[in-house]
Amino acid sequence: MDGYASYEKCPCSNTSLCDPIARSGNEDVYAFHTAGSENWRQYDWSQISTVCVFGELDPEMLCHAHQHNVRVTMGVGAIPVNQWRNRSAVLDYAATVALKVKSSFTDGANLDIELADSAYSDALDNLTAEVVKAVKSTTPSAHVTFDVPSEGAGTAKCGTQYGRNYNFKTLATLCDFLVVMDYDSNVEGSCPTCSFANCGLQVVQQGVDCFASLGVPASKLVLAMPWYGYDYMCHRGPNDPETACTTSVSASQVGYPQMVSGLSKAIGGRRWDSKSSTPYYFYMGANSTYHRRDYDDVESLTLKYKYAKSAGARGVGMWTADGIDYRNVSQVSAFWNALKAFQNKK
Repeated sequence: MDGYASYEKCPCSNTSLCDPIARSGNEDVYAFHTAGSENWRQYDWSQISTVCVFGELDPEMLCHAHQHNVRVTMGVGAIPVNQWRNRSAVLDYAATVALKVKSSFTDGANLDIELADSAYSDALDNLTAEVVKAVKSTTPSAHVTFDVPSEGAGTAKCGTQYGRNYNFKTLATLCDFLVVMDYDSNVEGSCPTCSFANCGLQVVQQGVDCFASLGVPASKLVLAMPWYGYDYMCHRGPNDPETACTTSVSASQVGYPQMVSGLSKAIGGRRWDSKSSTPYYFYMGANSTYHRRDYDDVESLTLKYKYAKSAGARGVGMWTADGIDYRNVSQVSAFWNALKAFQNKK
């Protein structure tokens, strides 16, 4: 299983740092981390409750996180869907996840299962239940969490975004909490009031309301926000970029550092979309084609963090904590300080 590393003995110089984290309470900050980066050394560990790693775990980070009483969990996928109703295969999978958690001295698993077929929703419930049972039987303090779509994409029927018509209430009951992927949630046209925002503030709000209507309270949700944006190539049109960019030809993800550097060539500078509460700008690309870039910055993220606090969410997070330029001290400070809006810290 990718990501986990089995150790014959504790990889930390202080062996007590391999003890499972038994802290309880709200999450505060849930940080997604992509393996292979050394950026974790500059995270604000005083704010983080859990760091969820996708890819190979750095044992140094494990020791460092535990030193700060921070859980380390691993993002995991599932066995092929055609095995979900095979009890033997499900039990083997659950046992494997539990063994990996135990042998890597980590603190749980984050299930990242993105299947758009509601016919398997009951089988998914059983798969999740077996993983939770197996993991907690070997590491009682471990967390098992589940990544879910934002469910707030405007015209999409509540609970069916991307076709993931899961039994969300059951998943929330089985797991310690759900991690709401409040990013990549606005496929163009799915939310008429969102413009081109990655995930407008109203989408975050609609998502929380949707989950509440499905029986999942905000206290069971960690709202993960985007630390990146999108570049949209617009149709050729008149000289006014606002008119030319009412629709787009294509979209591609762009990291926050690249977004910021592109502001130097922005037509009319940074703009603010009041409908989605996010910044954007235009620039001229190749062949005299307008581009529009929508992204999140400290201003838009702070609004979302404050909303999460007022809604009673369990925590906030980001995809990913590695999305900013850690060579830029002021940028790093601004992004991590913005998270304090959820905790009401100064």
